[in-house]
Amino acid sequence: MTTQYLTDSTFTSLEDTPSTYTSQNNKILTVNNTADGVEFKLNSIDNLTNVEITDATYNDILIYDYSISKWENTQIGQNTLADTTITSPTEGDIMQYTGGVWKNISLISSGSWTPIIRELVGTDFTITITNAWYYKIDKICTCSFYVTVTNLNGLTTEIIRLKGLPFTIQSNIGSSPQFGFIGESAAITEPSGYSGIYLQLNTNTTYGTFYTYKTTPGWDEGITANDVNLGAGRIQGSIIYITT
Repeated sequence: MTTQYLTDSTFTSLEDTPSTYTSQNNKILTVNNTADGVEFKLNSIDNLTNVEITDATYNDILIYDYSISKWENTQIGQNTLADTTITSPTEGDIMQYTGGVWKNISLISSGSWTPIIRELVGTDFTITITNAWYYKIDKICTCSFYVTVTNLNGLTTEIIRLKGLPFTIQSNIGSSPQFGFIGESAAITEPSGYSGIYLQLNTNTTYGTFYTYKTTPGWDEGITANDVNLGAGRIQGSIIYITT
């Protein structure tokens, strides 16, 4: 065994140490790979034996890979987690856990929609849409509309519906269906003994049926094409309902 002494009082004079401090600032001293001396190395995480860094970029994180028993860097972003699905993210989205997967959903949305007034089977009225807008927060949707009927297209006694709601109506709340309010219906004449117009929303669809309130005890009655007066004014209202 050879014993060395720091005769000149400098660390770099030893045989198994770096010979200079030049350009070694902020580095740490470690035993070299052959275990027969020491050397300077950058004080960096990728110098650890159980860490493998590859093309590191901004916002990378370390994830432990059991298959190789090492920590590896990865970029956290869209669809990098096994239980997460990100689809067309927009500002204000939140993450919701459903069906074993985290998914992004739009908590708030708004826009226009296209009302359709038609009879039960399939013939549409011709209408002019002045305004139709919706605002949705989570599952609560508020719709407004303002239309004028210009042609009944041959319909007479058929009960009429408002179709085209922007989101599907949820099943009955408890034992009761959902309803919408018709604020102004100058184009509709209520039958004798009835007053006021409302929409009874049909579950799991995007439409509601026009009804009028009976002023004495009894059943409300559906509005028919015969009750609609062309050119007499607008049908205007708002609907607040729970979506699927």
